Amino acid sequence: MRRYFKNLRDEVRRGMLNQVPVTSLADDACTRKEEIRGYNESILLTGLKDGLVSVSQLQRMGGPATDYGLRVYANNGNCIEIAGTDYQTSATSSTAEIHRIRQKMHNQPVNGRIGVFFDRWIGNYYHWMLYCLPKIVLLHKFMGVDKFFLPSGLYELPRFAWESVELLGFSNSALLPISCGFHGASELCVVHGASPSPLAWKFTRSQFRHLMVGCNPSKTRSLFLKRKANVHAQRQLVNENEVEQMCINKGIRIVDPGQASVLDQIRLFNEAKLVIALHGAALTNIMWMEPGGKVIEIATDNQPHYLSLAEHFDHEWISLKAKRVDEGANDHNGRFTVDTKMLGELIDSLT
Repeated sequence: MRRYFKNLRDEVRRGMLNQVPVTSLADDACTRKEEIRGYNESILLTGLKDGLVSVSQLQRMGGPATDYGLRVYANNGNCIEIAGTDYQTSATSSTAEIHRIRQKMHNQPVNGRIGVFFDRWIGNYYHWMLYCLPKIVLLHKFMGVDKFFLPSGLYELPRFAWESVELLGFSNSALLPISCGFHGASELCVVHGASPSPLAWKFTRSQFRHLMVGCNPSKTRSLFLKRKANVHAQRQLVNENEVEQMCINKGIRIVDPGQASVLDQIRLFNEAKLVIALHGAALTNIMWMEPGGKVIEIATDNQPHYLSLAEHFDHEWISLKAKRVDEGANDHNGRFTVDTKMLGELIDSLT
């Protein structure tokens, strides 16, 4: 087993929170450790003997509770994993307090090997597919986990999350809802780190590979991803009708991924060679494309999310700058227009 090191930023964060590196845990605190190594990357998975997970509601910007905080403790009381809104400033429980809680717990520890995963935006397609689902895949593949704790109560898990779990062969009972408080398992399994991992993305894609059998990437299908059906969209392309008509004239198919099942999205994008879209979670689906695809992302500025995803799956990524039409919006949200002539010329250069 190679020693696992976090980067300096994580070391500082850990020190602020009294969080300890998993390699400092006593052997009797861990049932097993697995390290997956890739090029310039390593992923550590740990099984904690009699581990505890703490779930709490956290406030954002001083407002009402809108998110979960989640902490994972070894049986010696050391906190080894933290996730949730503003988790850098949330307090952890002391070792003595953990021991007292363990003696008074109303929720009896679950017998068996239970995984835990979390992301503060777990209901978002991008975050589910690239932060949460890879952890389910890794824990199942390398640790033999087939049941997982899932915080519940603040929001309902979207349809696409249940669909993706079922496509992996799990039943709905694989996700065990847990409320605020402490919950234990005789063996609690964790994937360390909150950042998206290219190595984990590729493991995840490989687990869905059998669903692409029968797809024909040689069709060179081009797609424009519309957003109209999403009434809660934070971003809107004001001249989307004009863009759609231009795409139709060029033989580009107009699709709304949010209205399709996960299986249909996987197969649709596996046959795509060119994808055009306003910045948004639907672009996560470029992970299903075969290497060598082309992606045009419309945004007010360069966004790293899908650039990174495209690079790691060997796609060519091009950013087309959009013009903001509302003064009050900030960041990458709001209402935009895009120059259809410029977009058309770009499409012609790629097809």
